[in-house]
Amino acid sequence: MANDVWALAEIANGKLAGISLQLANKAAELAGQLGGSSAAVAMGTNTAAAAQELGACGVKTVYAADGAVYDEYLIQPHVETLAALVQQHQPAV
Repeated sequence: MANDVWALAEIANGKLAGISLQLANKAAELAGQLGGSSAAVAMGTNTAAAAQELGACGVKTVYAADGAVYDEYLIQPHVETLAALVQQHQPAV
């Protein structure tokens, strides 16, 4: 928790954006250097497939919020979900 590093994964139209894999890889690398664990937050539809791809990049945990509400580009659902996760788990980065 204290040295955990998270990456925010972008899912559009049910597909994980390529940049998300790069961020996940860097999160895993940095977490290793800090002696922590890496995680990714994925919000959207088809988060199960995204979680598998993120795990292949070295991410240890994927916090997934699956729902069409995240595909509508409304900021409020994203903020509420991310704030609750950060408050609960308190990652370093």
